[in-house]
Amino acid sequence: MYPRHKPGNLLKPSPQKPSREGDGREQRTPSSWVLSSDPVNPAVGRGLFMVRHKVIRFTVCLVAVVVIRTAHPGALSQVVKEHAKPDTAAHHSLLSYSLDEVVVTSSRIPSTAGRSPAPISLISRIDIERSGATSLGDILVSGPGLFVKDYGPASGLKTLSQRGLGTEHTLILMNGMPVYSMQNGSIDFGAFPSEEIDRVELVRGGQSASFGANAVAGVVNVVTRSMRNENVVARLSTGAFGERDVSVSVGNDNEKLRWRMSSGLQKFEGGYPFQFTNGPVSYDLVRTNAQRDAWRCSGDLEAALSPTVRLHTTALYLESERGVPGIVSSPFSSSRATQRDQQGIVQLGLLRMLSLRSWWEAKVQGVYSYQRYADPDIVVGGIPIINNFRNTEGRVALQFHADASGLGRYTIGGDAVHATGEGNAVSGSPLREQWGMFIAGERSLGLAPDSSVVVSFHPVLRYDRVQEIGDAFSPQLGLQVLLLPMSNGGEQKHLLRLHGTVGRNFRTPTFNELFYAGGGGRGNPHLRPERSTAFDLGTGITVSGLGQHEFDLTWFGVEMQDRIVWTSAGAGSTTPKNLRNVVVKGIECTYAWRWTLTGTTVSVSYSRSKSEKTSSDFPGDPNLHTIVPYSPQELLSWSVGWGDNLALGPLRECAVSLGCSRVGFRYTTEDNASYLPSHTVFNATTTVGLRVFGTAASMQVDIRNLLNESYVVMLGYPMPLRSYRFSLTLSY
Repeated sequence: MYPRHKPGNLLKPSPQKPSREGDGREQRTPSSWVLSSDPVNPAVGRGLFMVRHKVIRFTVCLVAVVVIRTAHPGALSQVVKEHAKPDTAAHHSLLSYSLDEVVVTSSRIPSTAGRSPAPISLISRIDIERSGATSLGDILVSGPGLFVKDYGPASGLKTLSQRGLGTEHTLILMNGMPVYSMQNGSIDFGAFPSEEIDRVELVRGGQSASFGANAVAGVVNVVTRSMRNENVVARLSTGAFGERDVSVSVGNDNEKLRWRMSSGLQKFEGGYPFQFTNGPVSYDLVRTNAQRDAWRCSGDLEAALSPTVRLHTTALYLESERGVPGIVSSPFSSSRATQRDQQGIVQLGLLRMLSLRSWWEAKVQGVYSYQRYADPDIVVGGIPIINNFRNTEGRVALQFHADASGLGRYTIGGDAVHATGEGNAVSGSPLREQWGMFIAGERSLGLAPDSSVVVSFHPVLRYDRVQEIGDAFSPQLGLQVLLLPMSNGGEQKHLLRLHGTVGRNFRTPTFNELFYAGGGGRGNPHLRPERSTAFDLGTGITVSGLGQHEFDLTWFGVEMQDRIVWTSAGAGSTTPKNLRNVVVKGIECTYAWRWTLTGTTVSVSYSRSKSEKTSSDFPGDPNLHTIVPYSPQELLSWSVGWGDNLALGPLRECAVSLGCSRVGFRYTTEDNASYLPSHTVFNATTTVGLRVFGTAASMQVDIRNLLNESYVVMLGYPMPLRSYRFSLTLSY
């Protein structure tokens, strides 16, 4: 499963000027033949402030060692007691939980979001269902600091930009294991169905010290679903533009053996209307070649093999055949390109409790990916282009967790990866073998007898070795201060939380960047990893009164060197090089209100950032200190929801939600001469639940683009006007 650009996920550099409107020439992508996070400019990066980085690395390591070995033994028991039990190898779904009690698995030391020094956001299954989201890309639109680069519904590609960086700089996990493609460094977020997702954990900020390569801007951890309180579930959906979706899942939620099997079919005919503006003239057009047929199946099994041993395994297979509609540069633009994607993921985890305060867990994962791209309109040597790529990956991880009571908690572990690639547009047989090992600690100190001040240190050290690329040392230090204790339902919490992290991160070159050998470009086997230093500093406030209010404000920064850029190699060819530096600075603000008594929820996230190119590609480069294309300086999303469990005859549930996402203007060219205006989109969802003869029925109506706004997220890729979707779910 790879991001789709024409043709066949090829990489090609920028800059490119946007097409002249109405010039009659057909262009297929913002940067034709691209496989990159930024269609116009995937670049920015090179060595900067090396002395400072060495000082930071030494300081972090020194402080980490001092904290672990010399911290005061009088840690507060109430701070660590919630972490005494581990999560499973993937997720502790045998336990029912409220959102505040969720153990975050995208952390090397299992903890709740409120105990992490890095800002973490959780999107629960209830949030997903009430939002009407159909894919992971739809879910992430509301995430703080996340910009979903949407190339259109269903058949359109969806990638992610976090904190002004590329999609390859956000690490994608499934149940705590990386699942990104070695071919291009990411996944298509529109191809991962929301029906298979239990919750999403968003960790903002660099996490290479915990997870290794690619966790530069943050981590997205998708926790898959297991069966809960039902044995059979059937879902049928229909919507605008020929959308149809049917799925069935069966399973058992027994305490000792929980299993779930699911399968689904999706069909999208495309053909949605949109408006194309050419100067003073607007055209009402219909999107063609936007069809998509997809099939999925999954399985999940959790078993208690003994009182101290638990097994968890997950399998997911996704397959789709779709049209690639291409870029709209004139009223006559068209495309006949098609693409087929296949991806299979199998995970196996085993957890063994050694005592109430220690356990170990082992995980094994296999990933298979295939993509075939065909375009009869692009002919090379008299033959229409047909590109294919195939990747396989095996991964194993082992971790040991311990809570040493007064000495703190720690995790020691390591992982190893063996990945291969092949295709008709790569040179040789791409192979990557890498391994890493880490140690993570947490030490809490009570600085006042009444527990009014609690300070916790979170040092993490990691070493990675990547075949033929080199090694990377990634230290990180996190700090959290809890102030102003308060009592909440007999449990002591703190009103004010100060948190911060600083660390080093890195990204390894993709197979495309190293081995590509198709038309328009050539990979570079001598590329170096991208390196960066990142920091977060924030404050959080939790207040009770008419429900619970949570507010967090975070200031962040990233300094990246050696960012890989595709540059001209003469004669219409391109090649990647480690050329540029980029500096990102910004703020993120989140607010959440949950009033359980009335079923009311409100969430707001706002971010403002500046992603700036700080180095010259060549002497006299006029684009120095310009803003990186397709990095919005402002993002805003909010949602208001109400839902309640009722007992009015057969009526059991009623829920209403209204959501809004606003994306600020973003430049489309390197010289910042052209830009796309900001846009605001509203979505509304209504859900009604019934129970008749022991069967629960849920009916949902979802309206997208409620105000019928004409907009584009990426240049040349129009989004649909107002659309609807109706879903019926039966569970027994």
